[in-house]
Amino acid sequence: MITTARKEQRIIRASPLGLLSFLLGVTIDIKFDLIGELYLVEPTLVLVTFLLLLTKGSGGAFRAPIFWGFIFSAIVTLAGYIISDLFVGSVPAQYLRGWGQIGLLIGGCASLMILTAHDRQNLWWFMFGTALGGIAYLAIQGVPIHTWKLGYGERATILILTLAPILPTRVTALVLVAFGGLNMILDYRNVGAASIAVAAILWYRSGRARKPTLSFTQYVKLLLVMAVGMGSIVLAVRWTEGEYAARRNASNSGRSAGITVALHAIADSPLIGYGSWTVNEKLADMVRREIEETRDRSLVRVAPIGSGSGFDSHSQILQSWVQGGILGTAFFLLYGYQLVLAIHWYALRRPLDFFSAAFIFTLIIGLWNWIASPFHGNQRIQIAITVAIIAAKTYDQYKASRLSQTTVTAVSSKALQKSPFVQGKRGKSNA
Repeated sequence: MITTARKEQRIIRASPLGLLSFLLGVTIDIKFDLIGELYLVEPTLVLVTFLLLLTKGSGGAFRAPIFWGFIFSAIVTLAGYIISDLFVGSVPAQYLRGWGQIGLLIGGCASLMILTAHDRQNLWWFMFGTALGGIAYLAIQGVPIHTWKLGYGERATILILTLAPILPTRVTALVLVAFGGLNMILDYRNVGAASIAVAAILWYRSGRARKPTLSFTQYVKLLLVMAVGMGSIVLAVRWTEGEYAARRNASNSGRSAGITVALHAIADSPLIGYGSWTVNEKLADMVRREIEETRDRSLVRVAPIGSGSGFDSHSQILQSWVQGGILGTAFFLLYGYQLVLAIHWYALRRPLDFFSAAFIFTLIIGLWNWIASPFHGNQRIQIAITVAIIAAKTYDQYKASRLSQTTVTAVSSKALQKSPFVQGKRGKSNA
């Protein structure tokens, strides 16, 4: 059992399903190379959830519109990929990877939404497992600890986020500021910025756990806190600019080029995509020329520009459109919209609890990835975790609505029973 210093928070308990979720999370980075990368956790998670459905049902997930919204939108996205691949004549090595990726995404999202519907603690245990398992996997592989960006950084941050709420809220905020600063210094800018943003939200919301509705004045104060947080982020980036200038310039140029060329590609063919794992010499050449034009030539080139014909838009929403056409965006449009709603709900409306820090961080990173990160590899699992957090919001709201309706019905029934008219009717009936 994990206790907390905050009286209003639920306590994390080690239920059998929670521990099983933890063990599933531990396998997060174990993968096999078939046609593409298959992570062990993906088929295992689907199998465990199928057995859970047979024994304990969906936990109410099937009654939630958000569950079917994500599932049906993902099926539409898959249809968009299939149509685009057939239209452009993609080879099997491409379309099997593309269709398989969407299929695995559907399985991961459905499984974690069902586990979360049974108890949101299952999702916390799963995230805790991904943190410990990811760190252990890197250590076993002999990856040095200074491999922080795209290495230990995000896993260590998730570990801090899942355990730090044991402390009082403002102490947790200070820990996240310190760890966010460390990420910024080690050039993990998006993770560091998200950590500082979560710290600002926790600091502002501390003491307001039972007052989730904010007035206009309170929103203004929150904006001031966020401005201070943004100033800290800018200062940290500027402070480390000299050490990481060349790598950052290469990263920014590549991301900007991918997004710019993706917009051109969509304008040329907005309805039908270019197929799974797009291979297009024209688009690839446009990216290379765009990188050359936008990079800072005063800095040393940290990596050669690729010479292949593969194209990566470096944005989940744009990648789905480029590859699957307009239908391919269905899942990611719903996902992006729900991300914004969920960030607002968890950050400003829902009372703080043991899950708040990890959930808000994951949502913020999810929004960043939606805009400026590619959709491949273990991003499928990260999206599924984020979708489960979004679903948990709607589960809470649905339960609160049902409870409110039940309370109103009960009060109305009692008032009706006490009504003189009803009592008079009963008296006449008894007579």
